Amino acid sequence: MEARTWLIEQRRVLKWSHKDVEKAFFSCAVKSDLYIGPGGGSRFDRATEKRVARFEREGDAIPDWMFWMPLVVQHAQVAYEDRWDWERENIPQHSDVRREREEEEYYARLFELNDQEIALLSRFREMDRDEREVLGAMLEPQTFCKIRASLARNSNGSKL
Repeated sequence: MEARTWLIEQRRVLKWSHKDVEKAFFSCAVKSDLYIGPGGGSRFDRATEKRVARFEREGDAIPDWMFWMPLVVQHAQVAYEDRWDWERENIPQHSDVRREREEEEYYARLFELNDQEIALLSRFREMDRDEREVLGAMLEPQTFCKIRASLARNSNGSKL
């Protein structure tokens, strides 16, 4: 009963129709490896317009898709430009994170990278475009030499 009441209240606050719930559910859940395809699957049912309406009417047993709804509501309230980062941090078993990890492991084996090199590549991937541009500028030979000379002066002649 509490889950049904919560869903009805969230729909009222967010001014969502049953169709809006379906769309919000799909845009969030599809990012996870836990959710299996647009038809749901054996592990998760999907929140369709009809299923949402039926649950609000009857609401005896809590359907699998209802366990996603608090996350779905949070997801819908995140600003669009911030969603990519939010999804990677908050959606369980995010499929892009898994694919990137698998890709990193593949390249690590292919190029025989050590843990420090893998960590450096991971940090680079987490940077936004501006941070990457700053890093690129710092690695230009002339800029790098100036930074190194400045650090050497500031550390009273210690070598880098």
